[in-house]
Amino acid sequence: MINTSIIMSSVSERLEYLQDSIRSIEKFTKRGTYEIIILDAGSCLEIREWLAGQTNLRVLFFNNELTMPQAWNQGIRMAVGESFLLLKNDALVTENWLELLHQSLDYDNKIGVVGPTTNLDENGHSTPMEFITDERMHINASGINQEINIESKLTISSFCLLARNSLIDIVGYFDEQLDGEIAVIDFCLRVNQAGWKTAVCRNVFVYQHGIHLEKNDNNSKRNFGIKWGFDVEKTRVQSNILQLINQSCEDIFKILIIGSGCGATVLKLKQIFPNAEIYGYDANFNEEQFNTYAHLYTSLKTLSIQNNKFNYIILASLENFEETLSKSITLLENHGQLIVEMLNINSFRIVEKLILGKGLEADKSFWSLTEIGTMFENAGFEELDVNYVISNDKKEYNSFSEKITHEVQFPQEFEASSFLVKAWKNKKHKILQLQFSELENNLDKVNTSILFQYSTEQILSSIESYKGSVIPLLNHLGISNFERRKLDDVLPYLVRAYELEPSNSMTLLNLATVMYSIGDDESTLCWLKKIPHHNEQISKWIVKIQQDIYRKRMVDSKAKFLLRRIENDVKREEASNELAQLLGNGLISIQDIFDSVSFDIIDKNGTLNKIAVTCFNMGEQEFVIPLLERSYVLNSADENTLYNLGYILYKYGELNEALGFLAQIIEPDSDVFSLQEEIERHINYGRE
Repeated sequence: MINTSIIMSSVSERLEYLQDSIRSIEKFTKRGTYEIIILDAGSCLEIREWLAGQTNLRVLFFNNELTMPQAWNQGIRMAVGESFLLLKNDALVTENWLELLHQSLDYDNKIGVVGPTTNLDENGHSTPMEFITDERMHINASGINQEINIESKLTISSFCLLARNSLIDIVGYFDEQLDGEIAVIDFCLRVNQAGWKTAVCRNVFVYQHGIHLEKNDNNSKRNFGIKWGFDVEKTRVQSNILQLINQSCEDIFKILIIGSGCGATVLKLKQIFPNAEIYGYDANFNEEQFNTYAHLYTSLKTLSIQNNKFNYIILASLENFEETLSKSITLLENHGQLIVEMLNINSFRIVEKLILGKGLEADKSFWSLTEIGTMFENAGFEELDVNYVISNDKKEYNSFSEKITHEVQFPQEFEASSFLVKAWKNKKHKILQLQFSELENNLDKVNTSILFQYSTEQILSSIESYKGSVIPLLNHLGISNFERRKLDDVLPYLVRAYELEPSNSMTLLNLATVMYSIGDDESTLCWLKKIPHHNEQISKWIVKIQQDIYRKRMVDSKAKFLLRRIENDVKREEASNELAQLLGNGLISIQDIFDSVSFDIIDKNGTLNKIAVTCFNMGEQEFVIPLLERSYVLNSADENTLYNLGYILYKYGELNEALGFLAQIIEPDSDVFSLQEEIERHINYGRE
């Protein structure tokens, strides 16, 4: 039974991309569960002739050009599946892609639209990946094809979108007055408005070449604004801004978003900080039709009357900017911060437009660094941090700069498309000094989350001028970071405490504890011995660590002895079996083997492969793949490693991954060909 109608448009002039995309669908999708509908509107003769000869596709030809929404709507009207899937014709799907998308769609009967992750930045869909070969793409993709992993999103990208066909009766077709991506945003908003959910499936990956990334046209943006009463940009997550919120996911704090749009940023905030109390303000429209994650207001005056104070304020709208700044500072806690992204008037793109006489976009505002500093100072903010958002258009920047570099002295921020501004109501040093005082007076009850909004360097700098008891404070901050698993921020505090007072028992014990937790027994013993007076517990600990160090040295010696026997073929079988037994019994760790191979063995790949095969034969399965992976990292062209990975993965049922490694063997022999054929027979049998 056909469950899914896959709808594609042949808008590209590159036939090979369309062919590759269709081949990937046929290879990785169960036969009989889908149909492919191609809408061709004015493509080149080569593509039309090829499509006309494809009996496995449902093709509809148009003599006139169609917009993407028009093509999609035509495809939906032709569709016979219970669901329809929009797919760009340069997309390459991966194993189990459609099955996993349907699992996510069926996971919650209120989910109406889902999409996968991809390699390009698609408004929160991206999964970083460098595309090298088809085999490597599928190996990387298999790493995320695990259990269902759904993330709610306000909108889903059009590159790959699966929706219930029944939604068309509820929310209607794609709006043909809008262009492609904006039409999808509009459709998703209507889906949300009708009480359905939209989500990204984090366990599904679809690769796209990106040959026809869309630029939204101004007419479509204008039509969207008229229809919804707000700018389409308000549907996007303010991802740059979110990076500046220095809180842990467990923290409880209050945040206000001014110009909160239809809730995309609010939703993302709630996912990252589930305990945060989120408020949204937007005077232009009724957000309640989309948003159930925030306290919603249409007046800042109401917030002020209620005496609300916030740890963070995000300015997502820059209308009446200076007036909004002045009102915002009154809503911040004394330690509060305001965060905003502001477009750079000195960006090379803007300079280029002005030189060419194109002018600036009327619906956007642009600022220089000087103007930004003046406005925030006038509003009463005492300190600013400014980060540059560097444009990704490096080639265009280089091309433009080469043309004019001999005539113009570039400003420092020339490459920045925008500025990320974080403004403090009070100076950071002043805030930190007050926090130190509160912490010193009540170490056990004061919330350190405010302190940890600041960098370790900033905190240590402020501690230098603090007049109170510094050693307990440094120890508390170090151990707090240790408990938060911020290991890079532990030692700077403890080491500074040691420098100020080398004989302090609390500092020495904390240093020993941290070193012990990361497995550095030698350093642990060193710090413990420095403690001036040893009680019974510390004395016992010293004895235990001395015994552990002795035992570890014996293990290292044994591992080295066995590995050298394996490498030099001295009773190799016996040595391999003994090493596998030691691994299985937990007397030697896999890291012990990795360390010894790195420092003591010349034929690293051969030795690791021999141990891996022995572990496989002896049933010590948990060590097999890690050993082969380490061999692959050391030399990705080693043919024994590639063959063994292919064979082992085949035995584990990971058929496509097995073929991927076998395909990397440069000079395959009859054994390799035989194994490939056997795996392909299993794959083809499973597809039938």
